[in-house]
Amino acid sequence: MADEAGGESAFTIDRQTLDALPMVVFELDADGRLRPGACGGGHPRNLDRWGLEVGEQVAEVLGAESRLGRMVQTALEGGLRSTLDVPLADRTYLTTVDPRRDETGAVVGVVVVGIDVTDAREFRSRLESRDEQLRLLVDTALDAVITIDVASRILDWNTGAERLFGWTRDEALEMTLGETVIPPDLRAAHEAGMKRFLASGEGPVLGKRIEIEAIDRAGRRFPIELAINPIPTPGGMVFSAFLRDITTRVEAERRLASSEYRLRSALDAMRAGAWDLQLDSVGGVVSAEADERTIELVGEDVGMMPAARSGVHPDDRALVSRAWLAHVSGTEPRYEVEYRVVDRDGVIGWRRELGMLVREEGDDADGASFAGKFQRPRRMIGMVTEETAAHQLEDTLAAARKLEAVGQVASGFAHDLNNMLAAVLGNATLAATPPDLPERTRKALETIKESVARGRALTQNLLMLGKPGRVKRGQVEPRAIIESTIELARPILGAVLGEALTVDVEEEIPKIECDGNQLQQALLNVLINARDALHGVGRITLRSGLSDEQDERGRPMVFIEIIDDGPGMPPDVLEAATRPFFSTKGERGTGLGLAMVDGFVTECGGRLAIESSPGAGTTVRLLLPAARGAAMVGTRRSAAGSAEAAGESPDRPLQVLVVEDHPLLRPMLVEALINGGCQVEGVGDGDAAMDAAARLQPDVVVLDVNLPGRRGDEVALALRETLGRETPVIFITGNADFVPPAWTDVVLLRKPFELHEMLTQVFALVGRSQG
Repeated sequence: MADEAGGESAFTIDRQTLDALPMVVFELDADGRLRPGACGGGHPRNLDRWGLEVGEQVAEVLGAESRLGRMVQTALEGGLRSTLDVPLADRTYLTTVDPRRDETGAVVGVVVVGIDVTDAREFRSRLESRDEQLRLLVDTALDAVITIDVASRILDWNTGAERLFGWTRDEALEMTLGETVIPPDLRAAHEAGMKRFLASGEGPVLGKRIEIEAIDRAGRRFPIELAINPIPTPGGMVFSAFLRDITTRVEAERRLASSEYRLRSALDAMRAGAWDLQLDSVGGVVSAEADERTIELVGEDVGMMPAARSGVHPDDRALVSRAWLAHVSGTEPRYEVEYRVVDRDGVIGWRRELGMLVREEGDDADGASFAGKFQRPRRMIGMVTEETAAHQLEDTLAAARKLEAVGQVASGFAHDLNNMLAAVLGNATLAATPPDLPERTRKALETIKESVARGRALTQNLLMLGKPGRVKRGQVEPRAIIESTIELARPILGAVLGEALTVDVEEEIPKIECDGNQLQQALLNVLINARDALHGVGRITLRSGLSDEQDERGRPMVFIEIIDDGPGMPPDVLEAATRPFFSTKGERGTGLGLAMVDGFVTECGGRLAIESSPGAGTTVRLLLPAARGAAMVGTRRSAAGSAEAAGESPDRPLQVLVVEDHPLLRPMLVEALINGGCQVEGVGDGDAAMDAAARLQPDVVVLDVNLPGRRGDEVALALRETLGRETPVIFITGNADFVPPAWTDVVLLRKPFELHEMLTQVFALVGRSQG
């Protein structure tokens, strides 16, 4: 229909449609009054929602200062169209007020359209409230929360990110993720990952928690835990990143790992194992965790009560059980026990366990220790160590102390005993001088000599075992030592000498580096063992030469081996043969011979090898290092040759001074020398020796080392100074520690010695000094 004001056709809506719409449409005239029929044919009751009636002025009904009143007044005054939310009663309308103009442009009325948006506005309010709650939640989160787009531009930056990285939200929103948190050396990898996701929809770090390094505004790098999730939105894909500073945790883990490494290193250095046992209320083992070393030491049944483990020695189970229960019950502050174990082969070893109950969360304990308190045990941790070697060392030290005690006792009586043995041997030799002795008497004298030789060997073994490490090394000729040893052993070996004893010594042998007296004693011990093994039937072979082997420093070695064709030794006896005090001879044996030999060879830097089996005899092989720069030593004059020299009659009797304080030895030595064709004077101390030397002008001095008042070497020096020449000296002693001075024309004889040895040395010394 035609518009009365402007002649334009009006838009009309039927009543049913208008009533169904959540809106109100009406028209006001130039005075702001509701025009009749201005609702597009709608019934005026539709205006009841706003409380308006036809002809009423809106400003009067709603108030000139009301929001709708101001909008209407602005439109009537020629203002532009305006749209605002207008609350009316309990509803909210999105209201548009549009001025109506005629052909001249003059305002002739106002059209008002109100759409009920109450539900939409309530929904938006609730949504905004939830958004605000979410924003507050994100801002109050301890973690940093950052939202970025596909170009890594930062879209959101919470307060946690501000605290962690030092950039304010306003600053960060103008930057990219690479510019704020990613270290320079990792930015290329981040950009490549983003491109890969955009191309394939896949990313290696999306939807996962990873640990990586970040950088803050000050340039500090630190470890973070990062989780990134893609979020599709109407505006495109965005990414939400959650970042947590894990510096404290990583440092704690590093310290823990370092502590565990130090503990593991300490356990490895100790060759110890660690175990962790979960216990029931009475201290029984419920479950166990143990390392490989623990399983190696205690067995696969480590999860059982310690006393019930199969490897524990039956005699020690009660000991282990008492130690366990004492700690579990609170009687002892720790579980500590040392016990024996037996392996499948029956070999016994030693183990030591140390453990302690530890508190678990929820324990009603008022202190760190369970000691003295009855509390429910939950867990015990501890360690186990191998103590077999320590016990073996203790046994070795005990044996060493025993040997030291033996040595101290032996050294206390060795001097006097050797003097007595020397007197017995010398007198037996003198007694055997007459050629017409009855055979029975001669055999008795040989028995005496054999007993003296055995006594001498026993004394020397005791002294050497009691004082280990006192090898007096020097360059020694093996052939000379072998020849003198055979002469010394003649009374002991007895009938096996001659055809039953074979000596095979190479023509040229380098000198060896050792103590000659101790080497002689070692060979004597082996010869005695060989003789005892034969029981009067069989052969002994002594061989010596240059070995094909070398020592650890690459030096050549000389071998001396003694072979017997006796019954041999079973494996268990062979294994224990060099153990001190081990003997198969019953009361006849001391168990010191081969122990002394083994100790001597080891101290010299050599090796001792023993080969034996039942029915195959025994070979004892000494390997000794050749002396550095030692020349090959050829055949030399034998002891027998020297004995022949003792029988030679010089033009003038040799003048010999004997200085010996022992009342039995002095006259015997004097008689032996007189029988050898010497002119002799014997004295008992150093002062008397000085007076006698002035009268006698001796060619040779036989001098005891242990004289009253002064030592023999001091007396010898004074004699040489008084006589004005280097008079040859033969030192005689029963002291194993004495080392003769490094003079020319000096010989050492250890008591007891054969008289012909002394005579040989007397004539040999004089022969060398005279040219």
